[in-house]
Amino acid sequence: MTVAASLPLGWGSKSLADEDRRLGRALARRTLIPPSDGAERPQSVGLAPHFSASQQAWIVHRPEDIRAVLRDGRFGQLGAPVRGEASNADASNQPALAEQPQRWWISPESAALLRPDARSMEGFVRQLRHLISIQTDRTPPNVPTTVDLMATIIRPWCHHVTAVLLDLPIAVVNEAEPLTRQVFESAALVMPAEDAVSSVSDAAGATQALSDRLAPYRSAQRPGDGLDIQAWVALTQSLPALIGAGARRLVAPDTTNTCPFAGSETGMARAINDALLAAASPVRALFRTALQPATIADTVIVPGDRVMLMVEGHAELVFGDGPHRCAGATLVRALFGAALRVLGDAPITGLADPAPGRAVWVDGAALRVLRSLSVEMHRPL
Repeated sequence: MTVAASLPLGWGSKSLADEDRRLGRALARRTLIPPSDGAERPQSVGLAPHFSASQQAWIVHRPEDIRAVLRDGRFGQLGAPVRGEASNADASNQPALAEQPQRWWISPESAALLRPDARSMEGFVRQLRHLISIQTDRTPPNVPTTVDLMATIIRPWCHHVTAVLLDLPIAVVNEAEPLTRQVFESAALVMPAEDAVSSVSDAAGATQALSDRLAPYRSAQRPGDGLDIQAWVALTQSLPALIGAGARRLVAPDTTNTCPFAGSETGMARAINDALLAAASPVRALFRTALQPATIADTVIVPGDRVMLMVEGHAELVFGDGPHRCAGATLVRALFGAALRVLGDAPITGLADPAPGRAVWVDGAALRVLRSLSVEMHRPL
């Protein structure tokens, strides 16, 4: 599926090619270049100033602002910065660039701008750190212990997060686990592998059973609306799958089966977090250029300014109006980084290959359902 098929607007044009290359180089340097007149714009909670050469570029990250930018006729066509070989090519000799510009991958640092304030996750971070401490304190320092990371840390922590966020007894989350897992896995059976994005609600039978199970809490939590099934599944299934899949990517693909960051305490948590985000949460950037003055998130956008929109690796707008409309995506992204930063405090020194399992599709991303993830861990010094 192409990105154009998912978006209500067209993709750029040849006339944007030079600007694309200029902005792409600035983005790649990840440094803020002020406007040519030296003036500074006031920042707002809705827009984050980003990297630009001769004009301001803003990152839009709130759902309502993304929708506003997409539907506002005062902005030009959707374009995408280019990099690498494409940035040095003559667009007139590259018709493919005009029809569908090359996709630019945002770094984990830039992607972090999209996440909600992580301070609200401190309680969950402490809980995860506590679980790790309990496990590693069972053996003397520097003696590795083999644990099932999924069973003892990741999945229980995600269940705890779900219970706290939705103000539910943990027993309810645990009791709903079999039905929730069935919804998660059934979604893969109704989704073509190449060109479709399907909601977990397409697994009608399992979803209805789960909905009935949560019915008493739906009415109590949000009358007239209720608990969002997709958010529930995202928190209890997608989030642990993302963390588990990302953890596997940390192990070097060689016979030694060692962690590439082992033996280096300095910056380990940050390095692990960045590596996992890069492996499991790719994000692209698109932009629209203001043709007329416009106001987005109480910020005045002048003609020539660019508004950057983030796009997931499976071609859905982040927090936007994609076909799946997954309300759980925001929660997953917010918790994902916090969880992995804490996991980085317990260096992974060995990781056994889990039993073979089929890949599943969740919101367009293929994830392996991890039932077991055996790891050897040393207690941090």
